[in-house]
Amino acid sequence: MANEPELRMVLVGKTRVGKSAAGNTILRKRAFETMRRPAVAAPVTLRREEEFYGQTLVLVDTPGLLHPNQDQDEVKRQITNCISLAAPGPHVFLVVINPNRFTEDDRRIMRTIRQIFGENLARFSLLLFTHGDILEAQGRSIEEIIRENQSLRSIIHQCHGGYHVLNNNDGDLTQVLELQRKIHVLFQRNGGRYYTDEMLREPSLGNVMATSFAIGVLVGLLGLGILAVRK
Repeated sequence: MANEPELRMVLVGKTRVGKSAAGNTILRKRAFETMRRPAVAAPVTLRREEEFYGQTLVLVDTPGLLHPNQDQDEVKRQITNCISLAAPGPHVFLVVINPNRFTEDDRRIMRTIRQIFGENLARFSLLLFTHGDILEAQGRSIEEIIRENQSLRSIIHQCHGGYHVLNNNDGDLTQVLELQRKIHVLFQRNGGRYYTDEMLREPSLGNVMATSFAIGVLVGLLGLGILAVRK
C-alpha cells in the first residue's frame, strides 16, 4: 500500500463516540467540527484529506448512528454517500467505539452498519477505539477491557482488520503510522482490493435470508391451500 497514492478511510459509528475528533487526530489538523451539532441539523457526510509521508490520507466522516432525535433512514442514506466521496472506494471502514462508555447501542452497532454496507463490510473494517488518554489516566489497557467484555470481543471478531487505540491528546505520529500499517496489512489480506459501489448494491445476508423465509412461508401456505389464488 506504500505505492498507493491514496489511503481512503471511512469513519462510522454511533453519535458522540469521538468520530470527528479521531479524524482530526489522524489528519493532524482541525478537519472536522467536533462541537455537538443541533439535533435538528441535517446529517451530512464530509470528506477531508491531508498529505502524510508521501501519501494522501483521505478521510470521510459520516453522520453518527442511533441519534434519538434524527431520522435514521435519512442518516443511513447520507452514510452511503461515503462510497462516492471515497471513490473509487474505501480501503477501510474505521468503526469507532469509546471503550470507556460501552453501551447496549454499541453492542448492536456492527449489525446496524452491516445492514447498510452488507456482509462484505467485515473484510474491510477495523475497530478504532477513541479516548486512549482516558485509559492511560485510569491505568488500564485496552487488552484488559477486551478480556472483561465478551460483547466487545465479538465486535472485534467481526472486524477483520483487528483494532487500534487512538489518543486524541497525543500529537505523536507513531499512532497514526501504526494505524497506517494495520490498514496496509488488511489491504494485502484483501488481495489489494477495496470496498466498491457494487458491493454496496449487493443484498445483505440478512435481507436474503428474510426474503427466502418469506418466499418459503408463502409457498407453504399456497401448498396447504390456505391462500386462495384468484383468477
